[in-house]
Order: sequence, then structure tokens, then C-alpha cells
Amino acid sequence: MSKTNFYDLSFDQLKNFLVEEVGVNSKQAKMRAQQLFQSCYKKNIKSFDELTTFSLDLREKIKDLISLEKSAKIIEVQKSKVDGTLKFLLELKKEKRQTETVLIPDKTKLRYTICLSVSVGCFLNCQFCATAQISKKLVRNLSASEIMSQIMLCKEYFGILVGKNRSRP
Repeated sequence: MSKTNFYDLSFDQLKNFLVEEVGVNSKQAKMRAQQLFQSCYKKNIKSFDELTTFSLDLREKIKDLISLEKSAKIIEVQKSKVDGTLKFLLELKKEKRQTETVLIPDKTKLRYTICLSVSVGCFLNCQFCATAQISKKLVRNLSASEIMSQIMLCKEYFGILVGKNRSRP
């Protein structure tokens, strides 16, 4: 039985999933969905075992039905020596195709603008964008989990650097 990817679910879809598939009481579904969103998106949990506000039984049910697996992985990171822009080359796990995510720093280098890929390939041929260079035609649009994985992987990348007592890139 394949698991539902957490990052493919909207908040309302998650609430419904918790009621219909996991068996959460409908009166608690909104609260449980909020706890899951907070834990996954803000705390960036790696496992449902980290959900200490959920009973062990509920965690086990969720682990059996929902996956926290990222739909992409970072295969290369390039940093511009000019302005500190970070370019992430990602490989989509579904079909091994590649796409890019770019983090562009502001002048203080404390905040970044993220440029997300929303498709594999592109009809446009922008010279600064590697997605257009990877494939000269639109192959397909990315799923919600593939788009969210870009954000989560960037957050993890920064967490690794900060965790190693290094300054932000």
C-alpha cells in the first residue's frame, strides 16, 4: 500500500484525510492538522515519532498512511562569488529528472528570495535559468510535494550550515 505524501496535501485535504483515513475525531481534525503543519513546516520534523503531542497509537496510524519523504534531493549546490546567490540542482525521485531552485540574497545577506521551479523543462528560453537549459520543452508540471520539497530542502540546507556552527551562506 503506497503512502500519501504529506507535502501533497493542502490543509483541508489533511483535515479530511485525518478523519477519513486515520480515524481522528472530526472535532479534533483542525487542531491535529494545525499541529502537523506546524511540526512539518516550521519545525521541519523528519519522522512522525517527533510528534510528542500525539498519542503513540495515533503516531503509528499516521506513520502507516502518510510519508514525510521529500520528492527531490539536492545533487549539487553552486554559490556565486559575486553576490552569494545559491543555485541548487535537484533530482526528482519520481523519474530522475532534474530541476533547479535558486536562493537570491538581499544586500544584507540575511534574507533570501527563493526562485522555485514549477515544471520540468520550460517553453521559455531565459538565459539565466537552467531549467530552460535542461530541457527546451515543457515536460510536465511539478506536483505539490515536488514544489514543497524545494522549500524544505533549502530550509534543511540552512539548518545543516547553522548546525555546524557555520555562518549562513
